[in-house]
Amino acid sequence: MSKSPHDLPPLSAVAAFEAAARRLSFKQAAGELNVTPAAISRQVRRLEEWFGRPLFRRLHRRVELTEAGEAFFDAVAAGFAGIAGAARALRGAAEEDVTIGSTAAVARFWLVPRLHDFWRRYPEFQLHHVISDFMIDLTQQRVDLAVRFGQGQWPGLESQMLFADRIYPVASPEFAFERGPLRTLDDLAAAPLIDIGAVREEGWLGWPDWMRTAGAPARPLRLNRINSYAIAVEAALDGQGALLGWHSMISGLVEAGRLLRLTEHEIPSPGAYFLVRRADRPLSAEAQLLQAWLTEAAAQ
Repeated sequence: MSKSPHDLPPLSAVAAFEAAARRLSFKQAAGELNVTPAAISRQVRRLEEWFGRPLFRRLHRRVELTEAGEAFFDAVAAGFAGIAGAARALRGAAEEDVTIGSTAAVARFWLVPRLHDFWRRYPEFQLHHVISDFMIDLTQQRVDLAVRFGQGQWPGLESQMLFADRIYPVASPEFAFERGPLRTLDDLAAAPLIDIGAVREEGWLGWPDWMRTAGAPARPLRLNRINSYAIAVEAALDGQGALLGWHSMISGLVEAGRLLRLTEHEIPSPGAYFLVRRADRPLSAEAQLLQAWLTEAAAQ
């Protein structure tokens, strides 16, 4: 009997490893492959014995890839992508683009920073992004999924909550230094404030609403109105005023020290971010894959 020219590990173990590495969860991989978590663990252990080194670090209630696991997953993901592409070609099925819509702020500050993980897992995926600070109409535009802020109920759409938010005042370090202490609502009321103007998604708060909800008495405010949150963040970074920071959007800038949180006052957002789709049109397999990844990204 001739020997195979390929020195391959057990392919059933590779499939279990790929699912566990992609999801970083033996339990979720088991659900995907319709087996038990113990079966996934056995297959991964079998693969580790074949390599003679660990592929995962088993931590409390979670796992993470070792350097060897990362390297092998990259190769496996590329191989699976090639197999999937060849299978689609042989079936005569053209690759389908998937389109997602969002505001510029969601795209820049939430979605794009996470996409490196998506492309690492699915390098063959064709994704188009429609960006608009006006509400995207999924019934009129060719959009499969959209991230929308609100209460989760829109006619003709199915919605799935991704995450809620909280809102607090922020400014650049230079602005905070020049203005002196900005620790109270009275301090804020006397400072230049960057406000989102007439173009707002459903439920977005401006400074007057936030001040009232935080308990400040009504008074005239020095508002510099900008109709795009992404541009408003740029204005705040430039030291043009204090901004209402939506935590999901600006937390990375706060962690990096580019924006400072000014007071301890914060309020919960009056709505949440939802992933929406048309109720009358089923999602393609590719769109379902993107939906599952977005759900996972929001949970993390």
